Order: sequence, then structure tokens, then C-alpha cells
Amino acid sequence: MDHLSPEITALIATHLCTVPRTPFPVLGAPRISRAPYAVLSRRWQSVVEPWTLSSIKLKDTELDTFAAIFAATRRRALLRHLNYNVSLPTYGDSRYGFAQNQAALENSILKLLDILKDWDNVSARLELQIVVEWDIDTSQGPIDFGFNVLNSSSSRRYLMLDAVELPTVQCVASLHILASPGRALHPTTMCQLAGTLPQLGKLELEVLDPANKRRQMRKEHRLALAAGLTTLKLPKLTHLSIHRKTTIDVYNHSFECSDLEEDGFDALNDALRKLSQTAPLTDLVLTGALVSPDLFRSRCTTDLDSSIWPTLRNFSVKADIIAPSGLWYYTGVPDAMELATGSDYGDEDEDEDEDSESSDSDDNVDRDAVANGVRPSHVWRTRPDPDLFNTLVQDMAGAVLRMPQLRTGTLDIGPRYGELVDIILKCAEATCAFDDRPDGRWDEDEEKSTRRWHTWVGSATEWEMPEDVRALWARWLGDSGRYAVGRWPPAGPGV
Repeated sequence: MDHLSPEITALIATHLCTVPRTPFPVLGAPRISRAPYAVLSRRWQSVVEPWTLSSIKLKDTELDTFAAIFAATRRRALLRHLNYNVSLPTYGDSRYGFAQNQAALENSILKLLDILKDWDNVSARLELQIVVEWDIDTSQGPIDFGFNVLNSSSSRRYLMLDAVELPTVQCVASLHILASPGRALHPTTMCQLAGTLPQLGKLELEVLDPANKRRQMRKEHRLALAAGLTTLKLPKLTHLSIHRKTTIDVYNHSFECSDLEEDGFDALNDALRKLSQTAPLTDLVLTGALVSPDLFRSRCTTDLDSSIWPTLRNFSVKADIIAPSGLWYYTGVPDAMELATGSDYGDEDEDEDEDSESSDSDDNVDRDAVANGVRPSHVWRTRPDPDLFNTLVQDMAGAVLRMPQLRTGTLDIGPRYGELVDIILKCAEATCAFDDRPDGRWDEDEEKSTRRWHTWVGSATEWEMPEDVRALWARWLGDSGRYAVGRWPPAGPGV
């Protein structure tokens, strides 16, 4: 091996370490580890380590080994992707169990950051993903495999670092925090972590929304995320993605939703607008969002909002049909849709006292389904509200005029289930293709020769474009631009 030329050894390493592409991957097929190849010889080790050390899945119980392996600066420079698993010792349903999980999170995060803070001489290229997992010790007794996190205390589903002082880490360029019920970080904690990484260029957050009936809790979490985003000082942030996740969809369109605003003002959308205008953001992605006009203009003043997005090139907003105010972007005729007698699922999130040690009983399933807007299933809102919806679309069109670097923009409003009532608005600069077209087509070169606005209207709804919106589109399109309105799915070939 030592007698081979560097070019030959590099080719061998590439052949061994490149994952072969197959059109028919075998589900559950064992992954072949390439790590043993590193011990063939010292010369071979230097050739294969850029492959074996570039992407690592790390459990917090392995931190000492991780620190030893990456003690050398040369190896630190090789690491590009770090998937970090935080281990929770309990389900956290009791007060004692929750305190254990809080302590485990604090210890796990501090130990990782204490290691990475010494990597200051490494350029900021590390992509860090944080996942929180249950890691129950079976030696202490049997595990309750029947545990249902939706029966647990809602306040104990969110982990915090409280007043922990975190070290500053310079080597991380991307942070992605995942969330799931029972293993989610509180919005304050997510922003706290992001704030310790001043070189961040990319930030992706999964935010778990509390159950619909937790009205005050939902508002507190939303305000906490808004406050956290406002305090971020990230001079290199170019990509921000926030995915609002929920265990519940509202199937009762007569449900009275929470008002998450204060005095007609939505703090979260306002914070997102300000951050996207002051940070050097080029990409903004919001999924499952509760969107309001505050995302596109300031409602704190009666003056015309002339603020601009000086660097934004792409934005994509996929929003629910419920506004943060609790109002619905869609309307309809309740009697036109049949009232269902049941539902396939319901949230068992209970109204127990915060210090309760017990789980909910089955007696509360139906009650909670009603309290969360799941039952009765009555999906009758199938048409955009002419006032609320059109105002939001007008604000979006007005904002596009204040985005001098814009390449593509998307506003997609509709429920996450059921009828095809979504309305999708997209704009694209010349030479840019529409991303994720609902009709499944690819843009032809001729189509991309000029600016375009395109609206897709779901086959189960109707919408007429207001003239004031059309006028704003025309200003952005100019003399050569084009706009079009289509149905989706299309009625037939070529439509």
C-alpha cells in the first residue's frame, strides 16, 4: 500500500467510500462501515479519513471518544456534518423524570459546546444537527411500551436550559434542531443555542406547537420565539427555515381558534420581517406557518411601509388557513358540507394539574378532541375570505416590489389535509424556474425569458384576483412580464 502513488490511493478510497447508486435500494439492507479501512497503514489513514470523518452521527455518551479522535486540528477540519443525539433517561412525565431530562439536556449540550469552543482555529463550516431521543435504561426495570406522549403533561414536553450560560462556538456554520412530541426544545432554548453560534449562515428550526386547547401556552410559546429571534445577532445568517409542527389539525371549521396576537399585532411575523430585512438573509422558508400581514408590512404604523429586503433572493411561505388572530383565511357555507359523526383520531392532551403524576383515562378522549377542534369533523371552509385573504395577497405583492434582489417567491395557503382548496401564488425573475410547481411541469426556456406571476387555484375552490393585486403584479412584471392563473390538478393533458 505504501508503494502506491497518491493518485492511485485516492482512486481506491473514492471507490470504497462512495455509496453506490441503485434504482432499487433494498429496504433495511445493512450499511457497510468504511472506518476499518483507516487502520491499514498511516499513509492510507490520511487518504481515507476525509471520507470517514466528514459526516458523523454522535450520541452524547460518546463525547469523550469524539473529543479524543478530533484532538488533532487536521481531523477537525475534515468534519462537515455532525448529527448529535441528546439522550433523555426518562419519558419525563413525572416531575422527577422531567427534572432528570432537563439535567441530561443541560449536561449534554454543555459538554458538546465545551468541546467545540476549542475549535476556533477551524473555519466555520460545520453543519450541526441536534436530535433529542429517549434512551431509557432497561436495567432499572421494564419499560412502559404503552406510554403515549399525548397523555403526558403538556408543560413537560418542552425542554429548557433555563439560566445556563453557554460558551460561544465559532466553528458552526449551520444549525438544524428537530422536534417531536415529548422531545422538543422550547423556542427560547432553540434561540439561545443559535445565539451561541455567531458564525451561523444557516438556521433551521422545527417548532412544536402546543395543542389547540392550550390557548395561553400557545401564545406564550409564540411570543417566546418572537423574542428569541429579535435578540439574535447573526451577521452571517443567509438562510432561515422555520417549520411549525403540530400533533393536531383542525377538522371542525366552526372551531373558535386562539387569538395569538396582541392589539391586532403579531409579534412573531413582525420579528421574522425585521430579521429578514436586517440580517443578510437570501432565503426564508416558513412551513405550516400561521401567517399575518406583519410578515410583509408593519402594522404598528399608519404610514406607508417603505422598508425593503435588501438581500432576500428567495422566500417560500406555506401557511395554514388560520391566521394568528384566530380568524380564518377561508370561508364558506356550513350547511353545504355534511357534518361527520366521528374522526379517525383525536389528541389525548389532558387538562391535568401540572404536578399530576397520572396519565389521562380514555374518558377524556372525546372531550379533548372537541376542545382541540378535531371533532366534530365539519370541513366547510372551501373559499378564500374576500377581505382577509385578499388583504394578505395584496401585502405580499406590495412586499415583492420592495425586494430588489428577489429571484423566486411563494405564498401557499390552504389546509394540510382534505380538499384541494389550496391557492398557490408564485413569482419568478427572468431565467429563474418556479420551484415545486403543483402541476408537476418543468419551466421551458421560453417561459423563463421574462418575469412571471402565476397562481394555481385548487380544483375544489374559486378565487377571483382583485384588481388592486393585479395592478401591483403589473408594476413588478413590467411591460414584458407575464401572469397566468391555472387550476390544479389540471383538468386534462396540456392544461
